[in-house]
Amino acid sequence: MICKYDSYTPRFKHKVLEEYHRGVSGCGFKSLAKRFKITDGHKLIMSWYSRWDGTVDSLDSRPRDHRTRKLNQQEVEEYILDFVNSMNNQRIPVNYKMVQTHIESSLEREVSIRTIRRYGETNGIRWKQTREITTRDG
Repeated sequence: MICKYDSYTPRFKHKVLEEYHRGVSGCGFKSLAKRFKITDGHKLIMSWYSRWDGTVDSLDSRPRDHRTRKLNQQEVEEYILDFVNSMNNQRIPVNYKMVQTHIESSLEREVSIRTIRRYGETNGIRWKQTREITTRDG
């Protein structure tokens, strides 16, 4: 995901914040946003100001937190993708609960159904409603 706030360099942010003077007309956050044509407005400048300590380095973009993986890519391929493919080859309908049971019995770890679904979707598995084929259908 690309963040639109990354287009402003730390030097530019520093220059804008040096112009800010509390209580002085024309030097507030809204005026600065208008003067420097910052489309995201005064709230963005306020967020810069909250982490600014007077140096350019304090305005560098911070690493963003992300969700830690429950399964690495190799485990996803082995325990989700290969399992679903083998069941499909046997023409056995697969659901999230079956995949979850397979993973928990193989890895002895708890993994939520939502996590399994997310990993499957990012790796090209399309889950759909299934029904078993009976002798009458076959």
